[in-house]
Amino acid sequence: MRILARLAIPTLLVGVVVAFVGPLFFNSITLLFVGLGLALLGLVMMGLLFASDAREQNDRLTREGVAVDGEVVSWEEQKAEFGGHRHSAALGGFITYRFSVEVAGKGKQEITHTDNVWIWIRNRYPVGSRLPVRYLPSDPSVCRIDGQ
Repeated sequence: MRILARLAIPTLLVGVVVAFVGPLFFNSITLLFVGLGLALLGLVMMGLLFASDAREQNDRLTREGVAVDGEVVSWEEQKAEFGGHRHSAALGGFITYRFSVEVAGKGKQEITHTDNVWIWIRNRYPVGSRLPVRYLPSDPSVCRIDGQ
């Protein structure tokens, strides 16, 4: 993964430069496609890195996380824009919840966190309801709705 991390952004940048600058100087459509291919490869590598980081964080929460009760503060549906009109996306939204933790040397702290979740979470946990939260004791800002 370290090699992937070091190559992702340079590959993306080289691809963009080759795609848009190369044809200006060499009059070749091939360079455009080579550059776009490199840019796409860079984006794929960045996506793999992001997915790997998210999975690692999720695994760490499963292994080391502490379960507490939280409270749903707010819910906002995701909006999609088509043809200049905003439409409600029926798949998900943003849920904001808070929970309290005891932090060594700092006392009790309230953590507020927002997650992008599926719509069924809204139906299960309306505003004001309690929900299970899992957080890392070493960094309570790293958290998730438990069971996700």
